Amino acid sequence: ICDAALALAGSDASEDGGMRAARDALVGAAIVIDAARRAAEPAMEQAA
Repeated sequence: ICDAALALAGSDASEDGGMRAARDALVGAAIVIDAARRAAEPAMEQAA
């Protein structure tokens, strides 16, 4: 995932700007994944 984000960001931006865009994308993805995990925890506890 990191390599893909870096490749996409680097393809249409300068190296510094691309790295910043990739980092922002990865941080955004981490926030979404964390939010989804928190939302799923109650359902997983009920199922257990």
